[in-house]
Amino acid sequence: QEASEGSVRTFRGGNCTEKWFDQVVDHFSWKSAAGAQGGAEEGTWKQRYFFCDDHWSKAANGVRGPIFFYCGNEANVEGYVSATGLMWENAAEFGALLVFAEHRYYGESLPLGEASHTPYGLRFLSHEQALADYATLLRTLTLPLPAPSPRVIAFGGSYGGMLAAWFRFKYPHIISGAIAASAPVLAFEGLTPAYDFESYWATVTHAVSASTHTPSSSSSPSSSSPSQSWQRAEGSFCEGTEAEASLFPFSSSFPCFSSSSPTPSPLLHTLLCSAFSTCSPWCRPQFNQKIV
Repeated sequence: QEASEGSVRTFRGGNCTEKWFDQVVDHFSWKSAAGAQGGAEEGTWKQRYFFCDDHWSKAANGVRGPIFFYCGNEANVEGYVSATGLMWENAAEFGALLVFAEHRYYGESLPLGEASHTPYGLRFLSHEQALADYATLLRTLTLPLPAPSPRVIAFGGSYGGMLAAWFRFKYPHIISGAIAASAPVLAFEGLTPAYDFESYWATVTHAVSASTHTPSSSSSPSSSSPSQSWQRAEGSFCEGTEAEASLFPFSSSFPCFSSSSPTPSPLLHTLLCSAFSTCSPWCRPQFNQKIV
């Protein structure tokens, strides 16, 4: 495998070099292991990752500081480079190298190019393949370094947190520890004890109920339901009245919020509807009864 370098990019946390790594399409094919030539599973592809070494320390004996490794999940990795503050906030103190790997099939990391998202191409999309990608990448990055190899701590949130936890279990010889934020590793049917799938909606109900209380009265909930909140929001988005817009200070950033636009853009409308439809008092009233 070889890594090729791209441009240096500046993110909110610091500077990173965009790099590309020759990755195997199918890590579990015996043909791939033997170097045989044949179908798509024996090929290679370019996996993108960001290499951020502004704070990477080096001792007098050549030993380097730890590696903070982000397990990319279901989106373009650039968003995680910008949003994963915990890694950036601790990089200087620990003298750490930050590596953000892009999950196969997302962003610009497409194992089969334009055919990646076809039914045929999607057969190589799995968390097992993704973890093998990360293990291969890390081994290649650390092998040239003098012994002892730097400790690697995996980071991730939600699905990425699940990957970080599983990474530590599956490849303990590569990963020294993992910080798995909001990682529902037990959210599967058939486990004992059974996972409480309603717990998430109860939390959402609690948060939304608190947000709809009238400021002047802490003892009684506001008469506004989440659906009415949406109507008020939609009004400020579409009509752009000064009073309503004050409730949404970000509205001026979007041109579709002006009075000249009778309706929001279709994409924005979908995003906003999705946000409010997550609120259980509106869409899942049965769970609202559990919160007093």
